[in-house]
Amino acid sequence: MKKGRAHDDDRAGEGDERLVLGTHPVEEVLRTRPKSVRSIFVAPPPHRGPLEAIVALAKQHGVRVTSEPMRALDDRARGVRHQGVVAVCNAYDYADFEQTLAVLKDKTHALVVLLDSVQDPHNAGAIIRSACAFSADLVVVPKDRASPITAQVERAAAGTTERIPIARVTNLKRAMEALKEAGFWLVGAGTRGGTALPGFTFADKTGLVIGAEGDGLRQGVEAALDYVVTIPISERAESLNASNAAAVILYELARSRGLRAHP
Repeated sequence: MKKGRAHDDDRAGEGDERLVLGTHPVEEVLRTRPKSVRSIFVAPPPHRGPLEAIVALAKQHGVRVTSEPMRALDDRARGVRHQGVVAVCNAYDYADFEQTLAVLKDKTHALVVLLDSVQDPHNAGAIIRSACAFSADLVVVPKDRASPITAQVERAAAGTTERIPIARVTNLKRAMEALKEAGFWLVGAGTRGGTALPGFTFADKTGLVIGAEGDGLRQGVEAALDYVVTIPISERAESLNASNAAAVILYELARSRGLRAHP
């Protein structure tokens, strides 16, 4: 099952290939989907630490590795920080929403995170990272008014885009309706009104909707929710950004379900 700035470099992930940049994202894609990696470009030797591990993994999977000067890597990365490694990969393999939902429908507990018009790639990546960290089963992003999975998103997600299914849908509200039909209760992150987070009880099957930076949830999306939760914060700040709010809510949800730390 299986996909900043909304500038031209971000849209590079929407053709038949995409760039994966940085040591964590490149190592993760090599470990999880090595056949999707076409070639890797690295800074000149000697390679130590993460770069050494990446070169070894690439050779293990038969992926071509080419050394290039840092200036050439900068050009390949199109201004995005790359830590001395650029991987050219197949286009991101998004999950099929309907197929994934059919599996989740039969689970006792399930968590889906939906992004409503989250266009900043750093926020999108950070939310995906939190969704993965707190055991979400699926992330859903709309095709319009939202960041696709790009090099910047994968960098912000620290490679976790390869560890959690991400579906891309044409109509977010239709996806929300399908979740309701599958037994999910939809909860949105709000800045005012609603139920204060510490006192909220999450359903066994929850769809958590995170709104856009600044604007929050769109009116039509908010109207389709079952509940809205708010995070109590100091009056010195008006609100949290989208990724911070998502992390807090996801932690609280996981804690209420008996979150366990890794051994």
